[in-house]
Amino acid sequence: MEQGLRKRLEALPPAARAELRHVLRSPRLRPRRRDRDLLGPSGDSDLAPSVPAVQEQLIVFAREIGELYRLERSRNAELESVNSKLEGQLKAYIRDS
Repeated sequence: MEQGLRKRLEALPPAARAELRHVLRSPRLRPRRRDRDLLGPSGDSDLAPSVPAVQEQLIVFAREIGELYRLERSRNAELESVNSKLEGQLKAYIRDS
């Protein structure tokens, strides 16, 4: 399972991987004190998620991040195109004035 997850993460664009690493290292993802207290000294509890469940969540998260990254790139390309067109129209207007 770990190899499959690794392959899927490596398939993400570099910017998406960097963002994923940043999010996963966030202190907000670390267990809060009260959550650690619930787990007890051994860290084992019925409340603790299983490793496969966490891996599946990471796979879904990686897919969603990849999709958001692709959508953002597409949106950026569209905005660049519109900006270029408007810039050309502005230059033509100034030249004709």
